Amino acid sequence: MPGLIIIVVVFVALAVLVLFWMLRWSKDRAATAEELESPATETLEYVVPNGQDPVVVMAALENEGFTTRMDSAGEVLHIHCPDGREQARDRARAVIAEADSTAIEHGRSLDQGRVTFVDER
Repeated sequence: MPGLIIIVVVFVALAVLVLFWMLRWSKDRAATAEELESPATETLEYVVPNGQDPVVVMAALENEGFTTRMDSAGEVLHIHCPDGREQARDRARAVIAEADSTAIEHGRSLDQGRVTFVDER
């Protein structure tokens, strides 16, 4: 019986830790979204072309240290540029150009031409 109590206490403690971690993660994501939506935050906007998987692009950018957020329509990717748009533009463009896969599991290549951002159109 004492062994069962210890197991239950450990399980409850782990559940509480996971709950706190999930709350913290949720608050961090909400803060990031709020920051990216602020007019004071410099971002690059990239319209994801048909056939390109936005998750592949987001993962590539985030692996290179960028913070990203997709708009609610799932069409425009906002890329956070803490050092300014112009300082991040070429690096972000290169990362997106390298992330040309339409889907991870298919591995098909997408010839999208030159990567352009909304403010360059």
